[in-house]
Amino acid sequence: MDAWHFSREQFAEFILTGMKNQLLERVTLFAPRKSGKTQFITKDIQPLCANKKLLSVYIDFWKDKANPEAVFIEAVILAIESNKNWFKKGIESLGLNAELGLTGIKLGLVSKNKNSQVELTLSGAYQLLDNCSVDVVLLLDEVQHLATDTKFENFTASLRSFMANRADSKIKGVFTGSSQEGLSRLFKKTNAPFYDSSQKLDFSPLGDEFVKFELSVFKKVTGGGELNFNEAKKIFAAQYFSPGRFVGLLKQMALNQVHDLLQGQRLFEVEFLEAENQEFNSVLAELSDLDIYLLANIAKGEAVGLYGSEFSQKASSRLAKKVNKTSIQNSILKLSDNGLIYSFERGVWKIDDPAFANYVSLLV
Repeated sequence: MDAWHFSREQFAEFILTGMKNQLLERVTLFAPRKSGKTQFITKDIQPLCANKKLLSVYIDFWKDKANPEAVFIEAVILAIESNKNWFKKGIESLGLNAELGLTGIKLGLVSKNKNSQVELTLSGAYQLLDNCSVDVVLLLDEVQHLATDTKFENFTASLRSFMANRADSKIKGVFTGSSQEGLSRLFKKTNAPFYDSSQKLDFSPLGDEFVKFELSVFKKVTGGGELNFNEAKKIFAAQYFSPGRFVGLLKQMALNQVHDLLQGQRLFEVEFLEAENQEFNSVLAELSDLDIYLLANIAKGEAVGLYGSEFSQKASSRLAKKVNKTSIQNSILKLSDNGLIYSFERGVWKIDDPAFANYVSLLV
């Protein structure tokens, strides 16, 4: 058990009770990166699924970005390994033993008649889940990744068919995402593969109760170390309400017996910021100077009239090269395709990740 984990058990209970009563079948949770979505899925939803005799299958589509189908199949195998008794009938129906094998990218089950591994196909994974003796909750993390490449369209369509085009409610789903543009391409647009097949729920940022809880854990593990609540609130807000970053700071302070938040921030935030900046720079390295200029203007809220002549002239002067409406349109499309920006109303763009937005706003 993670003593530092701040539970959202009530929210998890709300979702799973809604699914049990057939009030919810598939839900979507959006929040910027590092907002605690994965912690919620793995430390609140999954244990509650086990308590309620529901099979949870956790699929992280960023685990192998080039092959979401293999990631899905591997997740099914791992779920079987943890709950073999719920799959016995399903495994036998495929002519396989309950013994499982998973070696690197070789995904499969052990054949009854051969002392060798049999590759588990996507349709086989679907069949196993269908034959599971309890209801199934698919936990699809960073699902917007499926909208990033046309190569994933067949898998995405088959997943939609498996989950939504059925007469029963056996297969339920929790989708999480950190890109509103990517989620829109999967769920909101009329031609989206999951259009009208999921209910969006608010994944609210954590607040005072979270801060109080973590300060109480700090006090416990340090044998009485007291930290100032108001200072902690300010630091948490400055970290864009990132629970992982805040807890990471407190852990470093506890380890080094630093009992002053401002001192801890000076000592230990630098390393985190350097890692985050390196991550941001790797994203920017794939972009053109026009892409970055547009990102910076969007981050500062100054990207008004992007396709007008005034903005083109401003961009041309700043970048010392000819910029026209077409080049701006192409750049906006690229940034949108990469999930770096989203349009919340026609012609108005924003950046999902507030930390990234702050970083790029300083570049121009």
